[in-house]
Amino acid sequence: MSLGGNHSLILTNRGQVYVCGKGAQGQLGLGMTKNKYEPVLVQALLSKTVTMVAAGANHSLCLTSRGDVYSCGYNVYGQLGLGDERSMTLWTQVA
Repeated sequence: MSLGGNHSLILTNRGQVYVCGKGAQGQLGLGMTKNKYEPVLVQALLSKTVTMVAAGANHSLCLTSRGDVYSCGYNVYGQLGLGDERSMTLWTQVA
């Protein structure tokens, strides 16, 4: 589990990720900016086995068993590691 400024990432022992909390900056990675008041399974990551999650103030990251990193959320300072400053509402693989 990882707790951000106003959101939470929950990692199961099967490598699935659930998210809840404030979504205004896309930090839940659900393709929208709505808040979620109960944990929601991240469908976009179901084909991956996530081994670690991290939540920042308004952004989120995860690491898969293959060593791939995915990020989403607020990115005005480049904190998503995508090489730009565009915020993302979907989990995006870091190159």
